[in-house]
Amino acid sequence: AEASAFAKIVKGGPGPILTSGCVLAMELRSRSGGDCTKEWHATIPSLQARYEGTFWGASKEVEEQASRAVFNSPSSGLCTSGRDCSICIVKPHCVAAGNLGDVVNDIVNRGLQISGMRLLTLTKQQALEFLSVYNTVLPDKSFVDMVTEASAGPSVAIEVSGGPPIVQRLRAIAGPIDFPMARQLRPKSLRAQYGVSTAQSGVHVTDLPEDGPLESEYLFRILTGMA
Repeated sequence: AEASAFAKIVKGGPGPILTSGCVLAMELRSRSGGDCTKEWHATIPSLQARYEGTFWGASKEVEEQASRAVFNSPSSGLCTSGRDCSICIVKPHCVAAGNLGDVVNDIVNRGLQISGMRLLTLTKQQALEFLSVYNTVLPDKSFVDMVTEASAGPSVAIEVSGGPPIVQRLRAIAGPIDFPMARQLRPKSLRAQYGVSTAQSGVHVTDLPEDGPLESEYLFRILTGMA
């Protein structure tokens, strides 16, 4: 029903791919300040050839309606699994540096499955709530710096699935939370590759197996008003 309603808005659209499996929707802006719609449509053929996937974009006339339909309407199609999962948050500095795609590639190429993804900008209060478990285990300044980074701008929350060991597997890919230690002991880890300091460590990942569903619930349902 949602796919049919969307197809009416965009006067046809991408067809059955919308209901064939997981689909990633993105609202794009031009880095140069130019015509983003024109730039995106010019990019699609090279993406199709490189990744053998289906890429699509709305026409200029209906793109605003299409964006509202996708991002402003709570939908069961946007929900995550919420079970046997772990969370990776690509931190604001990492997103701003253009490393989101590389982080996603690293996660997928190491055999994990992405079951949900969304862009969000945490307020300081939301960051405090989400990271409250670290308040008693980190030095005061480290915790404050972590909260400051988490609420510094847009970040991307990724739900990763793959069975009961998923939290441990993602933690191994992320590497030690201490940035100098990550670079020395795990130079190919996410934090070593994309971090610049312990606070700006590239990613946050779930630490305990029981926290995976709780973090997913908070980021994908409570903050979106779907709980």
